[in-house]
Amino acid sequence: MKTLTQRVALLAFLLSLTMASGCGTGTYNERMKVSMAQAGRRGQFDQVLHGAMTAVNGAGDAAATGISLRIPKLFDNESQSLPATNNRSNPPQGPLPGLSYAMERMLDDQAGKFAPAYCYIGAVSKASIKPEDLQKQIAARFGGAFQPVSVESPQGAGKSVLLLSALGAQDFDGAQSQLPVQKLEGQIDIYLIDSPNFVGIVAFRAPKDQAAKYQLFQNARMALGTFEAAAAAPPAPAAPAAPAAGGAAPAAGAPGGAAPAPAAGAPAVNP
Repeated sequence: MKTLTQRVALLAFLLSLTMASGCGTGTYNERMKVSMAQAGRRGQFDQVLHGAMTAVNGAGDAAATGISLRIPKLFDNESQSLPATNNRSNPPQGPLPGLSYAMERMLDDQAGKFAPAYCYIGAVSKASIKPEDLQKQIAARFGGAFQPVSVESPQGAGKSVLLLSALGAQDFDGAQSQLPVQKLEGQIDIYLIDSPNFVGIVAFRAPKDQAAKYQLFQNARMALGTFEAAAAAPPAPAAPAAPAAGGAAPAAGAPGGAAPAPAAGAPAVNP
């Protein structure tokens, strides 16, 4: 027959096993909840954004910025890619600095009326303009001011970007679908992404009714949550032309001289 001491010891041992088991189960359940939440969050991003990353480079893709993000699926193979030289590639308020190209997509509203929506991609080197001066330049053109905002990543972490959002009546050119220019209430959201040597510029513009139907600006904010900004080398300064015999510099395009400028009207980028 077990003594009272032995019985107490046995009960204590069994209780410790139960508590250990309970703690393990609780930890497992919590981890499962976190994993399921993360999977659900990633699923939301996957539902509205392309899986592949899009590079955010400057005019002419002259330099790789190291900035990239996933863009909304609304901009698919039914979109038209417009080089920076196209007259529809910039917003009517004025050109975006460092624009590389724009994507134009015709969207309908609840009444079945079509108008274009845009995604603008560009970047500028910090060697060419101070970030604060870039912000002032864009704000003077579009109105308002940039504000820091936190965007959520697919993993749930917050990322910091700058956002200028401007509302008002503006022109929407429906030439892609042979429609006239329409003056519609619209919105443009301009995001600035900071990296060591560049500022990435990603903007979205659409009429308010089309944007509301397709939740464009909500999807755009999710797109910004996917950005990556790896360090990229700053653009190298242009090397001076070697002097020709006799001390005179060779003419542009001559052997040993500087390369000729691209022909007028040539696309700045071929996305």
